[in-house]
Amino acid sequence: MFEALRRRIRSAHTDPEQGMTLIEVMVACVILGILSSAILGILLTTVKTTNDDKLRVAAAHLASREIDRASQEFNSGSAEAQAIINTVGTIPTPTNMYPLPSGTVGQPLVVDGVPFTVHRDVEVQALGPGQDACTGQSAAGSAVHPSYSIKVWVTWPNMGLTQPVTNETVVTPSKSFIKASTAGYLAVGVTNAAGDPAANVTVDLASDSGTVVPSQKTDTSGCTVFVLNTPGSYVATLDTANYVDINRNPTPSSPPVTVATGQLASTTFGFYDNAAEIDTTFTTAPGYSLPQTLPDVTLVNTGGTVIEPATAPSMRITSLWPFASGYSVWAGSCAASNADDAANAALWPQGAAVSGPVVVSPGGTAAVDVPLTPVDISIIDDLGDAAPAGTTVTASAANGACVGLDDSTLTLGTTTDDSGHLLTSLPWGDWKVSVGAADSASFSVKDTPTTAEVDLP
Repeated sequence: MFEALRRRIRSAHTDPEQGMTLIEVMVACVILGILSSAILGILLTTVKTTNDDKLRVAAAHLASREIDRASQEFNSGSAEAQAIINTVGTIPTPTNMYPLPSGTVGQPLVVDGVPFTVHRDVEVQALGPGQDACTGQSAAGSAVHPSYSIKVWVTWPNMGLTQPVTNETVVTPSKSFIKASTAGYLAVGVTNAAGDPAANVTVDLASDSGTVVPSQKTDTSGCTVFVLNTPGSYVATLDTANYVDINRNPTPSSPPVTVATGQLASTTFGFYDNAAEIDTTFTTAPGYSLPQTLPDVTLVNTGGTVIEPATAPSMRITSLWPFASGYSVWAGSCAASNADDAANAALWPQGAAVSGPVVVSPGGTAAVDVPLTPVDISIIDDLGDAAPAGTTVTASAANGACVGLDDSTLTLGTTTDDSGHLLTSLPWGDWKVSVGAADSASFSVKDTPTTAEVDLP
């Protein structure tokens, strides 16, 4: 291309008729601009990669430095070792424990103008290196000479998707130090909704003797080990914001666990994870109103049933366990058998319009419509005249299995004119409507608009 341009330029000097046109010049400039942008992009990427590599090298040096300093302190004497042991499972994780010259403990370590944060996590390996205290023993076992893993990771501003630089080591205190200890050990294991280890879960410990034990957090293996200098009975409680167990309990507790000197005891929580949420909205046909008293909302999974009182036409149901199979949702709390589908008799209400299943991931939120069936209620007196405006209408469950439930009686509303009609909505099931002491005949509400009549005395 450039050679062709040169030939054109030479021709323009000898023969003006053979020179370059304005369009050719513009095309050449556009091509040149594209090539320049590509080259600039490559240069910028190269510079960024080089800078990222430089930062990672600096972070690697800081991580190695932290490991070396911690190991030296641990091996220098019992007091230093005990100081590091005392940080097992600390919340929050200690940072920047060894500042650079002229630096301050706890403040970022600045290298070439970049502030790095060095995080340190210490976990006890009560059964020795490489053995998981939470799964390695089903009952109390010997923990005479435990080891400690020191894990370090380094972060810095504007990391983007770059992973922190990590380093770790295992240190073992001298046998004389361990023999002088009166410690016992309690391992607490936690799994999440997927059955995998649940990391960063806060564990509280309560002693029957009143001993105060600082909270700890589980590591990447879903385990944390408490070093306890007072033998006795302890109860572990999980306490992480927005987390629940499979029963929607945000703070489940273990049975009492006995901890003895020089022994490892363990307890395990089956499931604990970030709670799910479902936004529900009652719906009905245009022109029909929702009941003045709203029915409950029922959510069903093979793991159980959740019945939530409705506080508004649209509401958020929180603290749900994130079942992988999701939740089926309907209006009303009655779980009477479905005569049309015996296979669903134990699960669904009578022929209910079931929404879902709604699948929500841990920590996620989903939305679902909860349909009600339109009902046209006519109210007439013994002369055949329509009831006046302002007449209050209620509905009551006509199925004996549903009577007595919180939402077995609903206030539907009041007539707004003298036509004697109330266009309202009801959950599926068998109902009767009432005005004062006057009742309608029992009628079934299913998936099509329904009518009912109340004859006043």
